[in-house]
Amino acid sequence: RTPLNSIIGFSQLLEKQEIKDLSDKQKEMITYIKNGGKHLLEMVNDILDLSKIEAGKIQIDFKPFDFGKMLKRAPNIIKALAYEKKIEIDLNIPDDLGWINGDETRLKQVMFNLLSNAVKFTDQRKRIGLEAESGEDNFKITVWDQGIGISKKDQEKIFDPFEQVDKGDGLNIGGTGLGLSISKKLIELHQGTLTVSSKKNEGSRFTILL
Repeated sequence: RTPLNSIIGFSQLLEKQEIKDLSDKQKEMITYIKNGGKHLLEMVNDILDLSKIEAGKIQIDFKPFDFGKMLKRAPNIIKALAYEKKIEIDLNIPDDLGWINGDETRLKQVMFNLLSNAVKFTDQRKRIGLEAESGEDNFKITVWDQGIGISKKDQEKIFDPFEQVDKGDGLNIGGTGLGLSISKKLIELHQGTLTVSSKKNEGSRFTILL
């Protein structure tokens, strides 16, 4: 990660400076370097996380925290992504959802993965949502979207490492193909489950039971 941080850091410095000798094309190339570095850093972080989980060396720090409060704040981390595509975010979380004993940082990571995927696979001016409810001994959280949906054959493998949904138009969605695999493993380390229900071109629903 250290050399990647140097690449990203210095490209950001170049981008911010007023360099009169650089052409628009050269400035565009600096942006490509910065964005490529960030993408590669994301891949490195995901691979390190997956390696730690599979080696049984991931640290899960169980502490009580206000689960409803965390979930209400979760969409803030993807608001900029949603704004770019003019996607509305529906939130349905009770004020008295309650507290949970879990690793808040890791559960935030799961929410980011699911919400950012929802934005990524949903066309402009449509909607995504986050809803939650509590039962006698569990919490049920659902992230839904009005996106491209997932075929039955893809549903069987999307939680496998490096697998990505086929968008069907030849366009590269981006990402590492590790987010869902990591999310499922993190939820299982909390003694929970992560499942999907979807139909092609009719959106998807990812449901967490904790």
